[in-house]
Amino acid sequence: MASAQELVQSCSNIFTLPEIYVRVRDVVDDHRRGERKALGIGERGAIVNLASVAAFDGQIGQAAYAASKGGIIAMTRAMAMTKSSAIEYRSVPG
Repeated sequence: MASAQELVQSCSNIFTLPEIYVRVRDVVDDHRRGERKALGIGERGAIVNLASVAAFDGQIGQAAYAASKGGIIAMTRAMAMTKSSAIEYRSVPG
């Protein structure tokens, strides 16, 4: 069985904030472009984000990936509640 120190070290090796930031930032940028396009032409639209089942049950060695996908799911839900009703927001596992 691994010691607490070994577990902390293994988590810090796989849990990198830049990886999480880049994944979520890219989705935010895509949202902005999609919203501007849909609202700029006065049309209804839908923004669908690809998430992952890893956000719900995790996988060994995938802490940053799971955290970023969980962040995308949470962000999508929040945007669906607070943004324009002209755009539908969804996230699906992919």
